[in-house]
Amino acid sequence: MLHSKRWKRAIAFVAVSALLATLACAPLEDLLGEDLLGDGGPSVEITDPPSGSTAEVGQVIEIASTSTADAGIARVELLVDGDMVREDAPPSGTPASFRVVQSWLPDAEGEFEISVVAYDADGQASEEATIMLQVGAGAAEADPTATPTPEPGPGECTLDGTFVIDVTIPADTELAPGTTFVKSWRIEDSGTCDWGPGFTLVFASGEQMGGPASVPVPQTAAGAMVDLSVQLDAPMAYGTHQGEWRLRSDEGQIFGDVLTVQIIVPAPPTATPTVTPAPLPTDTPTVTPTWLVPNITLMFPTLMIPVFFPSVEHVQQNVSIAPGATGSATAECPSGSLVVSGGYAAHWDVTIFRQYKSGNGWWVGGVNNGTTNYTMRAYAVCLNNVSGTISMVHAGGSAVPGGKAHAVANCPSGSVVTGGGWNWGLTGSSDMHVYNSSKTSGNGWEVWAVN
Repeated sequence: MLHSKRWKRAIAFVAVSALLATLACAPLEDLLGEDLLGDGGPSVEITDPPSGSTAEVGQVIEIASTSTADAGIARVELLVDGDMVREDAPPSGTPASFRVVQSWLPDAEGEFEISVVAYDADGQASEEATIMLQVGAGAAEADPTATPTPEPGPGECTLDGTFVIDVTIPADTELAPGTTFVKSWRIEDSGTCDWGPGFTLVFASGEQMGGPASVPVPQTAAGAMVDLSVQLDAPMAYGTHQGEWRLRSDEGQIFGDVLTVQIIVPAPPTATPTVTPAPLPTDTPTVTPTWLVPNITLMFPTLMIPVFFPSVEHVQQNVSIAPGATGSATAECPSGSLVVSGGYAAHWDVTIFRQYKSGNGWWVGGVNNGTTNYTMRAYAVCLNNVSGTISMVHAGGSAVPGGKAHAVANCPSGSVVTGGGWNWGLTGSSDMHVYNSSKTSGNGWEVWAVN
């Protein structure tokens, strides 16, 4: 009887564990050649800390990464739960390899998704390198956006700091990309405690703009004013950039007003080419001495032609999955763009049983094997300012209990592989595990899974 039960389970499992390798293919000529999507693009890897590490609120976290690109690395962005908090560029030039340590100060407890994206000198973005980080309450826990001032005991002094004026770089100052500048605030010690050794100004949230995690605060008596400064670098990306800084005592308490730096990196004016018409051929008319030929001036309009360059855009869609439930999310590319690949991010207790192209987006499905709600995120990589088509090819495989499945899908001649995924049924199983999903040495995608 025991043997019969195992046999029935094997048959049912083969039925739901059929593996479908899904592949996105794009014609080469429609996507402007191999230079746009070929090998040698940027890639990035987070080398420290490992995924699943723990930290405390108020503890400065240092994320180390290494980026490479044939065209050279121009900048590296650090994102927390999809929001950019810091951007760093190599100190000089655009090296083929760039290692950087980027800091982040968590201000709340919870699980956070830490991602790093590298951009090469051509503006092409890498796939995100992602880790999960668990932040718990620490001895110096404080909310940098709303820190209550504790009631002083008998004989104790109070901590407070009041913003007075922007000494340098007032809000919305325009700076060229990569410009090094010094931001200074005038602060009044509006409490009754003197500020002494161990007091610091720390980065709290927003964009760090290449600044340090903290700078020391000069010794300041209660009621006195002091100028606090940090050296920053204007980000390479165009637009408005903002960072927030807070005062911290020698015992780790965050206090006082939020100090804000906000700058604008303006986009350069777009050069509009003009088209000069070719000169018209001149015919020599036949005239007689009795006719006068007037001078004729020909007027030609100036034709203004906008120039659009290809660019890559990342979009995402989140879904919350309850314990024991399945969920799916589709990250849709904007109208006028083409989805070329995608991916996902989720807690390790969430098993991903599908991820592939769906319409003009990327579809991800998962099952929550944990005991609490978890967020699953679907990513889509979208290509803008190009024309062409994206198609899928499929290949199947299956695995008996304890066995492996292998499927390879190849793009047809005249197209180039841009991404791939898999699907092993309409519902997930925690017993099925995909351990390799990658481009083949040829023009295809392969998936390996174990049952």
